[in-house]
Amino acid sequence: MAGDDAFIERLSRQAFADFDPLAGPHTLSLTQGDGVVTRVAVRDGERLGFVVLQFGPSVGWIQAIAVSPSERGQGVGRTLVAEAIRVARRTGVRRLRLTTAQANVEALELFLKCGFAIERRVPRHYARGQDACVLGRAL
Repeated sequence: MAGDDAFIERLSRQAFADFDPLAGPHTLSLTQGDGVVTRVAVRDGERLGFVVLQFGPSVGWIQAIAVSPSERGQGVGRTLVAEAIRVARRTGVRRLRLTTAQANVEALELFLKCGFAIERRVPRHYARGQDACVLGRAL
């Protein structure tokens, strides 16, 4: 949809700035290429959040997921994760994974409630030195 790229870049700058000084353009670059699917959550014509997925032969990755600050806690994140799971199942991958900051308690809580489990921790994963968790879920 026209305007999705600008929305993704703007929301990425807001959501991921603490982790990546170039969050907007970096996230936008993730939306390009083979095996990539991007979904934008919209209600009454207003964009609320997005999820970027990338698929390999047996594993899919949630490369980025973000929800507008005014919509957090309203079920948008859960809806985006559910859509990611639906898309991943349709592609035939057996596992869906993602990486998130260990300190991002709200995101970890969402992913755990959606059936993901922490597979490993990665020290100093992000550009600004924060630790990360890799989570996965069988499909």
